[in-house]
Amino acid sequence: GYGIPDLGLALGIGLSVQEEKLNTLKIFPNPVNDILYVKVPYEIEQTVITIYNVLGKVILQKNITKSDFSVDVSSMASGLYMLRLNSKTSSKIFKFIKS
Repeated sequence: GYGIPDLGLALGIGLSVQEEKLNTLKIFPNPVNDILYVKVPYEIEQTVITIYNVLGKVILQKNITKSDFSVDVSSMASGLYMLRLNSKTSSKIFKFIKS
């Protein structure tokens, strides 16, 4: 009212398309022993995957061009890791455990 825009509503509408794409990103199994599988929607074309340890050190960085791919984590030490997926329009961080 009174000419003041509802910024919360505008933000929700603007982000709703991004959230739908981000919700379809999946990593499995978690916890993982050897191979971590990543599923990315077909709409996201160019994706960069980065794996960090708990100290924030980059363990692996890779460009991905297909929607389903796997990462060999067998050489990594057991513990908690973060996997970040970056595309031109979105970014999401997952936590996974290497057992």
